[in-house]
Amino acid sequence: MNNSDLTPEYLFLLSKFQKFKEPQEFETEFWCSILKQPTASIIETLRNQGYLIKADLKTVLENKCKINDLKEMLKNLDLKQTGKKEELIDRLLKNAKQELFKDYLTIVLYKCSPSGEMRAQKYVEEENRRREENEYLVVNALKEREFVKAIREMVKFEASQIIPRGMGIDWKNYNLEQIDVEILTNIFKNKPKILSDVDDDKSEVLRIGASMMHLYGAAAADKWFPTNFETKSRFDNNTAARMLLFHVEFLREKNDINNSIKSGIATIKKIAIIAANDSCEECKVMANKKYTLNNIPELPYEKCTCDLGCRCCISPVFD
Repeated sequence: MNNSDLTPEYLFLLSKFQKFKEPQEFETEFWCSILKQPTASIIETLRNQGYLIKADLKTVLENKCKINDLKEMLKNLDLKQTGKKEELIDRLLKNAKQELFKDYLTIVLYKCSPSGEMRAQKYVEEENRRREENEYLVVNALKEREFVKAIREMVKFEASQIIPRGMGIDWKNYNLEQIDVEILTNIFKNKPKILSDVDDDKSEVLRIGASMMHLYGAAAADKWFPTNFETKSRFDNNTAARMLLFHVEFLREKNDINNSIKSGIATIKKIAIIAANDSCEECKVMANKKYTLNNIPELPYEKCTCDLGCRCCISPVFD
């Protein structure tokens, strides 16, 4: 392999060594399966081509020793124990015999060389550009209510990743598109009463953020909100977006219970509401009751007073 034709797998692994790392960390069955060959051979190739450098003893001590470890070694040698970490290490290396460091001499650490750092950083920047471009396409598809297009753009990107997100998801044979379309449709179709103080224009922005959180498995939507975006709701932007997602989940759960009742799969006469341990008093009062499917309060609960929003969920009570 020439210096100019590193594969994406090689560049991906190289990018993990922008700080000193032990190569054994990557010499596992998981990494070998991801990179499609023994990781040790890739690391050896990168080192032979000058993209990785091996740490010297001083660097190993800097990375693997704590201040207290260094002071203990100095104490055993009756040496001064004060100073910055680098000073302690220099004092040890100057005064101690090699045998004192026998446990550290066997530790191998690699880091990108200057040329390796340049290649790794260029790779990371290109991957970030690809992600931003993909997210831009998905956001625009959502704005046009082209949900299938949005889902397929996201799936195409995830399928191209060396380590795709989501345990057990086969992005190259994705089979959850119909469910995703249903979820996105409900995000844009419904708004819970708990967000009744958010006007239509702000709700549209929240819906985009909530949809991106769902599609990309994100915990927050800040990166997809306009700069200085405010809903004037009592919730912060991310909490408000989560309220949309929780409402859609509530609708899905209600529908699933209703289908189970109609099909006769289960005998369900009552529904319980499960509140979080740190829920507000309003939610705790609601959670102490049982409901029929027709009279269960809407979730997230509009009377919730928690800054984190209502996180209650429903659970069928089986006979």
